[in-house]
Amino acid sequence: MAGVGRRPQRLVAVSHARRYALIAAGMVSVAVGAVGVVVPLLPTTPFLLLAAWCFARSSGRLHRWLVCHPRLGQYVVGFLYGGGMSRQAKATALAVLWSGIVASAAIVLWQLEPQRWKAVAVAGLAVVGAGVSVFIATRAGSGDRLEDEAWRRPDDGCGDAAEPADRRSSPPAVTGPDDEGGR
Repeated sequence: MAGVGRRPQRLVAVSHARRYALIAAGMVSVAVGAVGVVVPLLPTTPFLLLAAWCFARSSGRLHRWLVCHPRLGQYVVGFLYGGGMSRQAKATALAVLWSGIVASAAIVLWQLEPQRWKAVAVAGLAVVGAGVSVFIATRAGSGDRLEDEAWRRPDDGCGDAAEPADRRSSPPAVTGPDDEGGR
């Protein structure tokens, strides 16, 4: 029974490969999401949510870095920990969404030849826009919680230790393969 309880070397390599693939996918998602912060019509939040998902499964340290990031963290913390979207974020998202849909509809009407396909394409854009608008409008509101960053807690690696305890309502601690307590 000398080999009982030991994992074959090949499985360890697959696990490492999966971890590194998730870290790489997360880093690419962060890069694209960061570009989306400054480029109109390039979504930011979906890429940062994907990065948070990848990091949560591969690296607790990178997940905390993303959630605690002063600029990028505000895009994902509301979705991850139930904070919701602020009214300003909802209004901005809806304005950008419908600006993009109107621009796309104008291009479709100008470029697409068969008349019946123009109507189908514009109707499809309207249906998608309406669905996304309902999704955004029905998200929980957060007030100014995301803007004042009151959710951070020092023992999660975020914020300032001098912050009053009553202003902290942080995301739960995440432990991963690269944390001392996560093994």
